[in-house]
Amino acid sequence: MGDFEVLRALRRIGPPYAMTPSQLRAEMLISSSGLTGRLHRLERDGWITREASADDQRSVLVTLTAAAVADLDQDIAEHFAFEDDLLAPLTEKQKGDLAALLTLLLRRFEDG
Repeated sequence: MGDFEVLRALRRIGPPYAMTPSQLRAEMLISSSGLTGRLHRLERDGWITREASADDQRSVLVTLTAAAVADLDQDIAEHFAFEDDLLAPLTEKQKGDLAALLTLLLRRFEDG
């Protein structure tokens, strides 16, 4: 799940789907060591590349591969179709109420 968060953060910012590790950490609220392990796995599996920044050779850019963008776009489309089907029996008001209740639960979980 954590690896997917990295991919999703990179996809969400749009082309060229690249961020520095510092930007990713800020976006995801994760430690440096936690992010490093995720980046190693994602690079090894072909989801991202890590290259020196053209603007600053001391900085690294983490970029989604073209295959990763295509896979994520397909996964997102399938996810939204599943979500639409799952929520189809609910009215718009019920969907709003459900979203509000789930938000309350999530905040409690995140706050510990």
